[in-house]
Amino acid sequence: ADVEAYIEYKRIVGDADKDLPGGIMTPEQYERFKKTVVKGREKNRLYVCWTNPDGMDCKLVGPETLCFCGHRYKQHKSDFKELPTARPVPLPCEQRGCACVTYRYVPLVTCAQAPRCSCKHLTGEHSASSPHRCRKVDGSGKACACRAYRTSYRCECGHPSADHRMVVETRDERAARGKPVGKIVPYAAMGGITGFSSLLDGYRRLDDSGIGAPSRHELESGPMPRECKYFMPESQLQLGPPRPALPHSDTAAGSASAAVSRSRIVPGMGSRPLHGSVGAVASAGRGQRADGTMLVAGSALKVRAPAQAGRKTTTSDAAGPRAKCASERPPWQD
Repeated sequence: ADVEAYIEYKRIVGDADKDLPGGIMTPEQYERFKKTVVKGREKNRLYVCWTNPDGMDCKLVGPETLCFCGHRYKQHKSDFKELPTARPVPLPCEQRGCACVTYRYVPLVTCAQAPRCSCKHLTGEHSASSPHRCRKVDGSGKACACRAYRTSYRCECGHPSADHRMVVETRDERAARGKPVGKIVPYAAMGGITGFSSLLDGYRRLDDSGIGAPSRHELESGPMPRECKYFMPESQLQLGPPRPALPHSDTAAGSASAAVSRSRIVPGMGSRPLHGSVGAVASAGRGQRADGTMLVAGSALKVRAPAQAGRKTTTSDAAGPRAKCASERPPWQD
């Protein structure tokens, strides 16, 4: 219970207690904070998102989302007693020594690295303030000629990163754009987070802030591809006809071949040789074709040919390919 209470405390307070003795508020300070800051937060919450030219919110900024300056959104100013009239609303970084004047989202190509600039240098080697001039100096003391951060990175929505813009808006402004605003919560630096779906990228988000939900016409205009059956309710599935089986020349083994073709194999098996019991069944003629192949799940797989009649079986043949290779070793390896 104490751990849950502390987690709730940190979600409400955020980094507002970082300069207090011991790094935590007293019960009196905590109650005063909830009566003043939290009340204003419920009224003056700002929604922060990274939007493409089509109006889709490709990224909804949350408390832990990194800024270009390297600090998280919760380390920027997000609480206002009175909303500023300037647009866009500035969200300066509150960390000591940081020159970031407003929050700017930068996409990540790995777990913690943003795309490199066209000058081949990282975001951390550029200034935190716009236009983010490069500060890299080579071994000879010559500074990089890059005057602004530019990247060729393309968002998953299809638009270049440079075509996106930061949107900081109030609850009424966001509702006027037809975007979800969620419930009123007392937590700090929520940004654009309104639910679990907000953690997805815009092209995967099936709400009004993302790509949008499919229409009823799209759901009912079948047949649906078989690949979509794992994402659709079974009541809405209209699967197409099964794929036709490959023709085979051995009519006597037709029923056995059809039974084998309906079975499943390990994905990626391809045309690897069959060994063990599967190879024995194939060599016996069950589902075997005239060209020495076997039809398994719609794929012709090579099987080991049976021993030829009249041919003497040597010791190396009976022991397998490894023994045969060992018997043919050159004398200098003995």
